[in-house]
Amino acid sequence: MIPARGGSKAIPRKNLLKLGGKTLLELAIQSAQESRLVTRIIVSTEDSEMQQVAQSTGVEVLKRPEELATDTAAVWAVTRHAVQWLGEQENWHADVAVLLQPTTPFRRGTHIDDTVQLLLDSGSESAMTVREVDYPPVWMMKIGSDAKLSHLIESDQVYTRRQDTPRTYQPAGMVYVIRPKILLDVKMLPGKDTRGVPVPFEESINIDEMWQYHLAQSIWKDKGHPQ
Repeated sequence: MIPARGGSKAIPRKNLLKLGGKTLLELAIQSAQESRLVTRIIVSTEDSEMQQVAQSTGVEVLKRPEELATDTAAVWAVTRHAVQWLGEQENWHADVAVLLQPTTPFRRGTHIDDTVQLLLDSGSESAMTVREVDYPPVWMMKIGSDAKLSHLIESDQVYTRRQDTPRTYQPAGMVYVIRPKILLDVKMLPGKDTRGVPVPFEESINIDEMWQYHLAQSIWKDKGHPQ
């Protein structure tokens, strides 16, 4: 399931930004088409232009209800709608649901397959791509109303070298895979039994702000992709 809402605030209509002559939506669809394990591709949108772009690639489009096209609509609610609609209207039931957000343009079919395969092999409830954090959480601070700093994580262990700090990860945003029975109640991942697929930082650029788009353009060029 590829969510492609027409409205976005920080970057208006960001799903139509282009890299290498293709929109972010088209790149997301392309990655799904590269996958060996994905058997059905659905683009969920309320926007007519997004619908036309998706249909031009040959994938299915599901009209999203207006209440799921707002700034506050959770992406998991959109995913639930797609899975439930297919079950109710077509009697088609997914083995697993795969969520691919268009804002991560460096995703490839192998990223999808690695994440799906990990879920299948482990028997877990969900799996997702992750990347190492930019800065060790044990060195992070919070600031009080009096400007006094204190550690975000209180610990008796003192780390003076980055290489000694525990390896920690954050969501990479590229691929989320979840079993439908868990999808009914999920609000965010990781959950009780979520497995992680580490990916490099440069593959996990998530475009929410214009500076991230400019960074993606630079990485795209450095990787030798056509402009």
